[in-house]
Amino acid sequence: MTDVLKMLDHVYEAGADPALWPSVMAHLADALGAREAVLGGLALGRTPLFVAPRTDPVMVESYVAHYHAQNPVPAAMRGQGLNQVRSDDELTDIEAFRRSAFFNEWCVVQGFFHGAAVNVASGGILGTIMVNSVQALDTAELVAFQQVAPHLSRALRINQLLMESRAATLSAFSALDMTERAVFLVDAEGRISAGNTLAENLVGPGKSLVLSRGRLACHAPADTVRLQGLVQQCLSGRLAQPNATLDIAREPNRAPLQLACLPVTDESGIQARAGSVRLMLIVSDPEERLRRKAERFGQAYRLTPAEAHVVLELAIGGDRSALAERLGISIATVRSQLTSIFDKTGVRRQAELVRMLMDQL
Repeated sequence: MTDVLKMLDHVYEAGADPALWPSVMAHLADALGAREAVLGGLALGRTPLFVAPRTDPVMVESYVAHYHAQNPVPAAMRGQGLNQVRSDDELTDIEAFRRSAFFNEWCVVQGFFHGAAVNVASGGILGTIMVNSVQALDTAELVAFQQVAPHLSRALRINQLLMESRAATLSAFSALDMTERAVFLVDAEGRISAGNTLAENLVGPGKSLVLSRGRLACHAPADTVRLQGLVQQCLSGRLAQPNATLDIAREPNRAPLQLACLPVTDESGIQARAGSVRLMLIVSDPEERLRRKAERFGQAYRLTPAEAHVVLELAIGGDRSALAERLGISIATVRSQLTSIFDKTGVRRQAELVRMLMDQL
């Protein structure tokens, strides 16, 4: 689960730049202990997308030319819903499948003995991600695959929205709100040219970030120096690590912001709308993400807003007395709300409740 959580930023970077999908597939395979993860069957604009970063190109050619028609999984997946992971033995007559020429001549030679698939994307487009492994995915790995699936769908949908924005039918920047990250567009001089709603909420008097002469700055001078250095490296193409990140300190007792710098390519669709943009600063606010996670958790289990707030405060930490103090309510009220939450979620311990919340991506 930890490896899957770590890859979410990579997923949303691919939402902004389709060229990063091979890296995402490689990260997904590693996180699930698989040999390969393949994304196929989706058309972004008019360009077919088939991403298999670890498969020999010769094997890809043979699959497209010959073996695709013998693979029963794509046809079986057309009858499945969106974001629902299915294993190969759920989709096929597994014994017959393992006797087939496709399995023995194409899968076995690559060490693909087991698989699991999920349909991703929405809005009139559809793709399938297939994970191929030596051993069958265990329960924890299937759960992790299931939980990351909606994020993969969302990132692919962002790709589509950005493509549509080239026709000026949709603001490309509004699509970036779907990442649940603050996104700043930066010009060739390092100045901020625009920001999505979450970005706007982070900047200003009393906020976590400020603008200084049009450039993003931090409250701590040392953090500003590091931030501007990262921006200049990204603008000049001298980033030591393609996915370099930076922690931005905030007030005491607050989690730092996590910032990543991503060059903007022609393929992203953003340059077509705003030609002066050269990079994106993607800022993740752990506190805001936890708050949104608690909201989704509350909706999933039909908690009241007050109950969802209690779950959020539990995740932040502290005993019932500390929760009552932060929420401005009595300990008896906290106890009553926890009893209701336990009844709705089916758990009986606070630690289990927090674990359920944190496992929800």
